[in-house]
This record gives sequence, C-alpha cells and structure tokens, in this order.
Amino acid sequence: MAATATVAFATPAFAGAPGPYVGVEGGITLPQNSDLDVILNNTTTYDNGYKVDYKDGYDVDAIAGYKIGPVRIEAEGAYKRAKVKSLSVSTPLITDVGTAADTTATAADFSVGNHIGITSLMANALLDGDFGGG
Repeated sequence: MAATATVAFATPAFAGAPGPYVGVEGGITLPQNSDLDVILNNTTTYDNGYKVDYKDGYDVDAIAGYKIGPVRIEAEGAYKRAKVKSLSVSTPLITDVGTAADTTATAADFSVGNHIGITSLMANALLDGDFGGG
C-alpha cells in the first residue's frame, strides 16, 4: 500500500468547553510512488515487478469527540484518494506471464485501475495544555 503524506488545510475541531464536539478537515494528499514486488505461482519473485506513480489527491476527515477537563477523547474517520499517473511492469514479468498463459502478454494486460483509495478509522486521546502567550 502506498505511503501517504498529507498537507491539511483545515481548522482543528473546536473543543474549548467541556462536552461533545465535531469537526471536519480536508487537505491534499501527496502519495509516494510504489515499487511492488510480484510473486508468480508461489515460485518466482519479481522485485519491482510493478512501478506505480500517483498524482496528488485529496483527503477528507470527520472527527467526533468529547472533552473532559484537559483531556479529549475522539474518533476520526478519513478517506484519501489519488489518481494513478503511470504504471510500468517489468519486462521479465510480462514475458513469464505470457509464457504461463501460452499467449503474448503486454503491459496493457496489467491494469491496476485509475486510482487508489484509502479509508481509515482512528481513536485519539489528546491532552490540551495552556502554555500562555495569549
């Protein structure tokens, strides 16, 4: 799965007073390119059999929590999505798949779809502090 760095352009959930709160965040996700190893028929391994490059994507999060004194307990659900910019398949993998299938294989036979999507759920426990300075 692609590692993802996220740049958030959002206002944090406001949890000034004790009690429940909700928040919504959104941002840009900057997925890392992926080099994927492929194992064919549980016998042959192709290091970097696939290389996938992604475009920048988006990230949307929903937060619900409860503040008790300086402690906040919250749940966060998020969805990240980015389009596939390019996909390349190693030549040895293409050749061996074609041989195993008794046909001529091409890179077009190795489609991975046009995007990657990641859904995540997370629970957080946060400690708020007043560090002065206004």
